[in-house]
Amino acid sequence: MTLEVEQQLVGIKDENGKAQWQPRPPKSKAGYRTIPFGNMLAEMLKTY
Repeated sequence: MTLEVEQQLVGIKDENGKAQWQPRPPKSKAGYRTIPFGNMLAEMLKTY
């Protein structure tokens, strides 16, 4: 199994200084990646 990273969360501060989290594309080509993981992690993630 694999996880494909195509977006990242970016904290953009509002007028009160609080971060508003927004999904954005990675800044560089290196930010796009495919991460392999095993069945054990897949089963653990199914509980969430």
